[in-house]
Amino acid sequence: MPERLQTFRAELVGGQINSVQPIQQGVDFPGSLLESTNHEPDISVGGYRRVSGYTKYDDAVVPGIGEVLGAFPFRNGVLAARGVDVFFGAGSGWGTRLNSADFTGATKYRAHRYNWGEDVIIFVNGANDACHYDGITLTELAGGNFPANPVAVGTFKQQLCFAGNGTDKNVLFIGSPGQDVMWTSHTEINIGYEISNLTVFRDSLYIMGPDSIHKLTGNNAQDFEVQVITTDLGCVAPDSVQEIGGDVLFLSNDGIRTIAGTERIGDVNLENLSNNVFKMIDNLDFEGSNISSVSVREKNQYRVFCGDVGVSVTDATGVLGGVRANATGTTTSSDWEWFGLTGIRVAASDSAYIEQQNGEVIVHGDYDGFVYQQEVGTSFDGRDIDASIHLPFWSYDDPAIRKTLYKLKLFIVTEGPVTLTITNVFDYLEDTTIQPPSFAVTTDTDGFPRYDEITAVYDGASIVFAGSGNVISDFNLIGSGFNNAFVFASKGTDASYTIQTLVVSYSLGGRI
Repeated sequence: MPERLQTFRAELVGGQINSVQPIQQGVDFPGSLLESTNHEPDISVGGYRRVSGYTKYDDAVVPGIGEVLGAFPFRNGVLAARGVDVFFGAGSGWGTRLNSADFTGATKYRAHRYNWGEDVIIFVNGANDACHYDGITLTELAGGNFPANPVAVGTFKQQLCFAGNGTDKNVLFIGSPGQDVMWTSHTEINIGYEISNLTVFRDSLYIMGPDSIHKLTGNNAQDFEVQVITTDLGCVAPDSVQEIGGDVLFLSNDGIRTIAGTERIGDVNLENLSNNVFKMIDNLDFEGSNISSVSVREKNQYRVFCGDVGVSVTDATGVLGGVRANATGTTTSSDWEWFGLTGIRVAASDSAYIEQQNGEVIVHGDYDGFVYQQEVGTSFDGRDIDASIHLPFWSYDDPAIRKTLYKLKLFIVTEGPVTLTITNVFDYLEDTTIQPPSFAVTTDTDGFPRYDEITAVYDGASIVFAGSGNVISDFNLIGSGFNNAFVFASKGTDASYTIQTLVVSYSLGGRI
């Protein structure tokens, strides 16, 4: 081995980036990714973590035919809609249906939870009257001042709000303060475009349309005011709207963006969060597929799923966005990291902090009629989790000099036994370059070799220093080239792991 080895270190941060040239990405963003599957930013220890699994929320299928049209955590269970029926279950069966008459024609349910003295959920489906459920009684909000077949629901200043349908598809309906199961009066505001969803953010009600966004301010019918946010773009997938990271995210004509950024910046193109992965977002066929989304608040994550009845569960795709805390405490578009998802087929999804369920509950309904709970276990309901990350090609500051690689030190945190396949590829996989073989690394039941704590003696006393995770000893590498990239892959039901940092030892050779 040469005596004058050089070292290169890369801390894994940045997520997938597809918007810069290969040499630039390797130099300026060495810890980013060319491709990713089923990983997420680890906000606790840094690096990239393989995602957790999901399992059936209830071993019983939701009664009915077709996909689950809505699944909402509520109180001590989940409200689930399938076919013409709505059920409530707490994990041990779905019981009898809650609705007295069939809910026909529904293709998607949307819901809103609130507490004006007790926990309540209101849900709509665009084909039937809105319903109020308090955990015991389901009440249909029909007739009188209530709009027929609303498509969206929300609350604003303790006033129940609906987006109309049919001839009233441009109309926002607002009830009197404190009234939900009975409206003695209401206010109607014609927004001027078809309303697809409603969301409250920073003391305003945002009214989402496919090509426009407005907001409602004020306190009641006496001082309501509608203001234009933009007429240049809108929300193209109503079920992509999620509040996360102190903002509201949604899928727009040009990618994923925020409400605050869209409102704040005159050139709305500047606040597109997904510019780095435009092609990945563009592959979400939001015209021909069913787009669902969910926020994972405890991880600062936004997940978008592209499902369809004709797509197998293994072929289902999605996108995961996560944001890490930074030193300033503020979040900008550059703080978001993006990753690809596969193997999670979603027809409807939702999450909520539920006191009766001891924290955040993330669920999705599938086309098979089951409701699943995410962030549980190490498999996709018993199926393998296929995960990989492809780092950018590193030229080690000079792309015209050949390098010979000797050692790889991998800093990794494991949550149990793990098997990883490591591939080292040279020169952008050119045909004329001989590529070294991949190699597998398998842990035992205790995980990788650890440095969980270090004991030292100072002034006669023993002091224990906590370590920062696990570390694998040096791996020998073979091969040479002008640049190289590492690919890490795993497939199975092993525990999750987080790859934090890579350190490479190399020597310089001849120049081109």
